[in-house]
Amino acid sequence: MSKITDYAALGTVQADDVLPIVDVHDPSMAASGTTKKITVANLTATFTASVAMTPVSLTDAATIAVNAALGNQFRVPLTSAVGASRALGTPSNPRDGQIITFWFIQPGSGGPCAVTLPAAYHFGTDLTSIALSTAANATDRMTCQYDAANTRWDVTGFLRGW
Repeated sequence: MSKITDYAALGTVQADDVLPIVDVHDPSMAASGTTKKITVANLTATFTASVAMTPVSLTDAATIAVNAALGNQFRVPLTSAVGASRALGTPSNPRDGQIITFWFIQPGSGGPCAVTLPAAYHFGTDLTSIALSTAANATDRMTCQYDAANTRWDVTGFLRGW
């Protein structure tokens, strides 16, 4: 094979899988670089500054589709008619332990637009439901964490009126 694009893509990666790299700063070998390898288990990331996640804008619909693989922050502009009720879809492609935040934004003409949550969203004893703000352009935030063992999104926070 002559190009890396000629290789088949992996669907999953194991800790002992090997990744080829080219070290172009190795003076002991050819000027074009030295091919070396690293295992997936040896890959680590250290963040020394903030990590900003650009919010993904979702499309208002009777059931609002969410793909958790696209990010961890989701803006939900509620552009429907005043008094409309929407259902927030169960996020597809979640990862165990993933934390996502939804920003529900009422229409500029004023709300309220309501959002219902399917059974995949689980509430505890302190937070048992959500009720969105009703003012024009009000933003409410809901944070959830995915629990793969129980196949559910635990609602861990809800803040109103931003």
